[in-house]
Amino acid sequence: MVNRRQPWQPGEEVIGKWAIYGRPRGYQEGHAGASYAIETKTDWRRKQSTPLSVIRVQIEELVTWANQHLDRRLLCTAIGCGKAGYSTEAIASLWLELEPEIPPNILLAPCWRDYFKQQGSV
Repeated sequence: MVNRRQPWQPGEEVIGKWAIYGRPRGYQEGHAGASYAIETKTDWRRKQSTPLSVIRVQIEELVTWANQHLDRRLLCTAIGCGKAGYSTEAIASLWLELEPEIPPNILLAPCWRDYFKQQGSV
């Protein structure tokens, strides 16, 4: 997390004081700045508070958005595999279901690419 007092690019709006690649804290879904957020935890007190079915829908929306914005590169971290409490395999399987539709501008986390290779898919 970086302290975002200045915009990344001229004309870019800074929505909050603290932001990650233009995504301010408190904005957990969709595109803003240079980021695209997927909400994987709705209740900070418990793990797996966002169901996999909801995460899958958000991943589908990301894939649709990325297909419409092929000029943008998206570095996708291992979402849901930390504090949200899901296994790498659980989240990777959601990506694997969408594999033919994943555009080349989405760069998936290495742990998910390894899972794809184990499943015989690349």
